[in-house]
Amino acid sequence: MENQSPYRQPFTLNTQLTVTVEKEVYELLQVMSKHSKQSVDAMVNISLRRYIATHSDYVPKTEKTKR
Repeated sequence: MENQSPYRQPFTLNTQLTVTVEKEVYELLQVMSKHSKQSVDAMVNISLRRYIATHSDYVPKTEKTKR
């Protein structure tokens, strides 16, 4: 997989999620993907992982012990 950290297990993008985003976000993701040579899927996955890590207080304690 492209540009993954050597410090964690590689992730597999194999589950789909459909979301509605602002037009500007969509357009910027397309431009960033083209410029960085990373797929939009990979960039969104990385962004969501960072969001989850930053806002881990949103995850119930019962879910944290499962992961």
